[in-house]
Amino acid sequence: MDDNALVSIQEALLEQALIEVETPKQAPGLSPILTGYLDTLIRSATEVPESLLSNFPALSFTSGNMEFFTPLSRIERIEYAAPFRRRFAYQIPEYIGSGRFMFRIRDSKDWLFFDSIIGLEQIDSAEVIWRGNAANAPWFIGTHRKQLCRIFDPEVLIERQENFD
Repeated sequence: MDDNALVSIQEALLEQALIEVETPKQAPGLSPILTGYLDTLIRSATEVPESLLSNFPALSFTSGNMEFFTPLSRIERIEYAAPFRRRFAYQIPEYIGSGRFMFRIRDSKDWLFFDSIIGLEQIDSAEVIWRGNAANAPWFIGTHRKQLCRIFDPEVLIERQENFD
Protein backbone atom coordinates (compact mmCIF):
# COMPACT_ATOMS: atom_id res chain seq x y z
CA MET A 1 0.00 0.00 0.00
CA ASP A 2 1.53 3.32 -0.97
CA ASP A 3 1.49 6.60 0.96
CA ASN A 4 -1.15 8.17 -1.32
CA ALA A 5 -3.64 5.43 -0.48
CA LEU A 6 -3.00 5.89 3.24
CA VAL A 7 -3.47 9.66 2.92
CA SER A 8 -6.80 9.17 1.12
CA ILE A 9 -7.95 6.82 3.88
CA GLN A 10 -6.97 9.37 6.52
CA GLU A 11 -8.83 12.16 4.68
CA ALA A 12 -11.96 10.02 4.35
CA LEU A 13 -11.94 9.35 8.08
CA LEU A 14 -11.59 13.02 8.93
CA GLU A 15 -14.47 13.91 6.62
CA GLN A 16 -16.77 11.36 8.19
CA ALA A 17 -15.98 12.68 11.71
CA LEU A 18 -16.94 9.51 13.52
CA ILE A 19 -17.84 9.99 17.17
CA GLU A 20 -17.83 6.44 18.52
CA VAL A 21 -15.05 4.13 17.41
CA GLU A 22 -14.56 0.64 18.75
CA THR A 23 -10.91 -0.28 19.26
CA PRO A 24 -10.16 -2.91 16.60
CA LYS A 25 -7.97 -5.94 17.15
CA GLN A 26 -4.64 -5.63 15.41
CA ALA A 27 -4.42 -7.70 12.26
CA PRO A 28 -1.19 -9.66 11.92
CA GLY A 29 1.25 -7.82 9.68
CA LEU A 30 -0.69 -4.55 9.47
CA SER A 31 0.09 -1.53 11.56
CA PRO A 32 -2.48 -0.68 14.26
CA ILE A 33 -3.01 2.73 12.66
CA LEU A 34 -3.82 1.29 9.23
CA THR A 35 -6.03 -1.42 10.72
CA GLY A 36 -7.90 1.20 12.74
CA TYR A 37 -8.47 3.39 9.69
CA LEU A 38 -9.71 0.50 7.56
CA ASP A 39 -11.97 -0.91 10.27
CA THR A 40 -13.51 2.50 10.95
CA LEU A 41 -14.21 3.10 7.27
CA ILE A 42 -15.75 -0.31 6.87
CA ARG A 43 -18.02 0.14 9.91
CA SER A 44 -19.20 3.50 8.59
CA ALA A 45 -20.40 2.12 5.24
CA THR A 46 -24.16 1.78 4.80
CA GLU A 47 -26.24 -1.24 3.84
CA VAL A 48 -28.37 0.72 1.34
CA PRO A 49 -28.12 -0.75 -2.19
CA GLU A 50 -25.52 1.23 -4.11
CA SER A 51 -27.80 1.82 -7.11
CA LEU A 52 -30.14 3.84 -4.85
CA LEU A 53 -27.43 6.15 -3.52
CA SER A 54 -26.15 9.30 -5.16
CA ASN A 55 -22.67 8.18 -4.16
CA PHE A 56 -21.09 5.47 -2.04
CA PRO A 57 -17.64 4.63 -0.67
CA ALA A 58 -15.76 1.86 -2.45
CA LEU A 59 -12.43 0.10 -2.04
CA SER A 60 -10.30 0.18 -5.18
CA PHE A 61 -8.10 -2.90 -5.47
CA THR A 62 -6.31 -5.07 -8.01
CA SER A 63 -6.54 -8.77 -8.69
CA GLY A 64 -4.74 -10.43 -11.57
CA ASN A 65 -3.52 -7.04 -12.92
CA MET A 66 -7.08 -5.70 -13.20
CA GLU A 67 -8.54 -2.89 -11.11
CA PHE A 68 -11.91 -3.35 -9.38
CA PHE A 69 -14.20 -1.45 -7.01
CA THR A 70 -16.06 -3.10 -4.16
CA PRO A 71 -18.58 -1.19 -2.06
CA LEU A 72 -17.28 -0.81 1.49
CA SER A 73 -20.67 -2.01 2.71
CA ARG A 74 -19.66 -5.50 1.53
CA ILE A 75 -16.39 -5.67 3.49
CA GLU A 76 -15.96 -6.56 7.15
CA ARG A 77 -12.16 -6.48 7.53
CA ILE A 78 -8.96 -6.27 5.48
CA GLU A 79 -5.78 -8.19 6.36
CA TYR A 80 -2.65 -9.64 4.86
CA ALA A 81 -3.44 -13.12 3.54
CA ALA A 82 -3.12 -15.80 6.19
CA PRO A 83 -2.54 -19.46 5.25
CA PHE A 84 -4.91 -20.78 7.93
CA ARG A 85 -7.86 -18.93 6.32
CA ARG A 86 -7.33 -20.30 2.81
CA ARG A 87 -10.09 -22.89 3.15
CA PHE A 88 -12.60 -20.04 3.61
CA ALA A 89 -11.20 -17.93 0.77
CA TYR A 90 -12.10 -17.17 -2.82
CA GLN A 91 -10.55 -15.29 -5.71
CA ILE A 92 -12.35 -13.46 -8.49
CA PRO A 93 -12.79 -16.06 -11.25
CA GLU A 94 -10.53 -15.43 -14.26
CA TYR A 95 -8.58 -12.77 -12.33
CA ILE A 96 -6.32 -14.93 -10.20
CA GLY A 97 -3.49 -12.99 -8.68
CA SER A 98 -0.93 -13.38 -5.93
CA GLY A 99 -3.47 -13.13 -3.13
CA ARG A 100 -1.28 -10.89 -0.96
CA PHE A 101 -4.27 -9.29 0.80
CA MET A 102 -7.70 -10.52 1.69
CA PHE A 103 -10.92 -9.00 2.88
CA ARG A 104 -13.62 -10.60 4.94
CA ILE A 105 -17.02 -10.51 3.36
CA ARG A 106 -19.63 -8.96 5.62
CA ASP A 107 -21.90 -11.36 7.55
CA SER A 108 -19.83 -14.34 6.45
CA LYS A 109 -16.82 -16.41 7.48
CA ASP A 110 -15.56 -16.15 3.89
CA TRP A 111 -12.62 -14.13 2.61
CA LEU A 112 -11.62 -12.90 -0.83
CA PHE A 113 -7.99 -12.73 -1.95
CA PHE A 114 -6.66 -9.80 -3.96
CA ASP A 115 -3.25 -8.39 -4.90
CA SER A 116 -3.09 -4.74 -3.81
CA ILE A 117 -5.05 -1.87 -2.30
CA ILE A 118 -5.24 1.19 -4.53
CA GLY A 119 -7.31 3.35 -2.20
CA LEU A 120 -10.80 4.62 -1.49
CA GLU A 121 -13.15 6.25 -3.96
CA GLN A 122 -16.50 7.96 -3.65
CA ILE A 123 -18.44 6.44 -6.54
CA ASP A 124 -21.20 8.57 -8.04
CA SER A 125 -24.06 6.20 -8.88
CA ALA A 126 -24.81 8.22 -12.01
CA GLU A 127 -21.32 7.35 -13.31
CA VAL A 128 -22.03 3.61 -13.11
CA ILE A 129 -23.54 1.40 -15.77
CA TRP A 130 -25.49 -1.00 -13.55
CA ARG A 131 -25.97 -4.57 -14.75
CA GLY A 132 -29.07 -6.67 -14.31
CA ASN A 133 -28.90 -10.32 -13.42
CA ALA A 134 -26.26 -11.43 -15.87
CA ALA A 135 -25.86 -15.16 -16.32
CA ASN A 136 -22.13 -14.70 -16.96
CA ALA A 137 -20.30 -13.39 -13.90
CA PRO A 138 -23.27 -11.94 -11.94
CA TRP A 139 -20.81 -10.74 -9.27
CA PHE A 140 -19.85 -7.86 -11.58
CA ILE A 141 -22.77 -5.58 -10.73
CA GLY A 142 -21.67 -2.60 -12.78
CA THR A 143 -18.95 -0.68 -14.59
CA HIS A 144 -17.62 2.77 -13.71
CA ARG A 145 -17.99 4.87 -16.88
CA LYS A 146 -14.95 7.12 -16.43
CA GLN A 147 -12.41 4.63 -15.10
CA LEU A 148 -13.82 1.61 -16.94
CA CYS A 149 -13.42 -0.51 -13.81
CA ARG A 150 -15.82 -3.23 -12.86
CA ILE A 151 -17.75 -2.96 -9.63
CA PHE A 152 -17.55 -6.29 -7.87
CA ASP A 153 -20.00 -7.68 -5.29
CA PRO A 154 -18.31 -10.47 -3.30
CA GLU A 155 -21.59 -11.50 -1.65
CA VAL A 156 -22.98 -12.55 -5.04
CA LEU A 157 -19.82 -14.56 -5.79
CA ILE A 158 -20.04 -16.40 -2.45
CA GLU A 159 -23.75 -17.08 -2.93
CA ARG A 160 -23.15 -18.54 -6.40
CA GLN A 161 -20.21 -20.66 -5.21
CA GLU A 162 -22.26 -22.07 -2.33
CA ASN A 163 -25.11 -22.96 -4.68
CA PHE A 164 -22.73 -25.01 -6.85
CA ASP A 165 -21.20 -26.92 -3.92
